[in-house]
Amino acid sequence: MAFNRDFSANIGRKFSQGISGFLSAVAARLPDGLKSGWNNLPVRDRNALKLLSGVLFLVLLYLTIWQPVMQRVEERRNWQTKQSERLERAQLAAYNRLNQFGMIDLLPMDLWLKQELPAHRLSLIQHKATGSGAQSKQTGQLQIRYSDSRKAHEFMLAMSRFAKLSQIDVDQSRRTISFSYLPEPDYVDLTQ
Repeated sequence: MAFNRDFSANIGRKFSQGISGFLSAVAARLPDGLKSGWNNLPVRDRNALKLLSGVLFLVLLYLTIWQPVMQRVEERRNWQTKQSERLERAQLAAYNRLNQFGMIDLLPMDLWLKQELPAHRLSLIQHKATGSGAQSKQTGQLQIRYSDSRKAHEFMLAMSRFAKLSQIDVDQSRRTISFSYLPEPDYVDLTQ
């Protein structure tokens, strides 16, 4: 306990000496008229002016250093908050697309078919997309050949996530499936 008191007293003493040295250096550079005016002031007024100059110095430090730093810290916090909210919205949108369509990155129908048909070991016999292209809101017709009925079933389930399937015709002897589809409006809007 005594060590802490001695240590703090020593630091306080060094701080006082540093301030006194600083004030002596400032006093040495003051003009003679100002020095004589200072010496003519009562001790009480001199102490009040010293206190006022110390407070003014602290206020200037606060205004020029502390406040700008804290403003930058606050701006950085706000930026990080906005970025995390933006990331959260993007992740939520991706999660919603995954739940609704079974995939995060939505592809136009023709590109999706090119990717998924070989993945399910299916071959394309005929694809007619009516309207303004494969992404249209019009009905399209698709005829595919399958080698594995389970893979064909998986493909049909995957496609039913983002398109309404109708007029499904399965020819088991030829191992073909023909059907019409109408893409969901949400899928069409997100892929355009």
